[in-house]
Amino acid sequence: EYAPRKIKISGEPESLHNFYVENHHLDTNGHVNNGQYVLMAKDCIPETADIHQLRVEYKISAMAGDLIQPVLYRNEDSYIVDLTDGYGKSYAVTEFK
Repeated sequence: EYAPRKIKISGEPESLHNFYVENHHLDTNGHVNNGQYVLMAKDCIPETADIHQLRVEYKISAMAGDLIQPVLYRNEDSYIVDLTDGYGKSYAVTEFK
């Protein structure tokens, strides 16, 4: 069963530690590799979370030196991590169920 393409953000926002995009996050085009977004978001949820489904909505490309400000939303059956630029734009939104 396929979930909708768009991830609906819900829950109480919790701002987490900011970090900058480094060269090891980049693909050959100079943008953050899609797998790196997933790893960044995974670092924002509890290590003990029992994950059986992952969805990612890629929005805009981040490049070396860009600020990433993750926002965590805890829901009853999922964690949503919005990797933002700190000014309201999302690089990627992930949902871990």
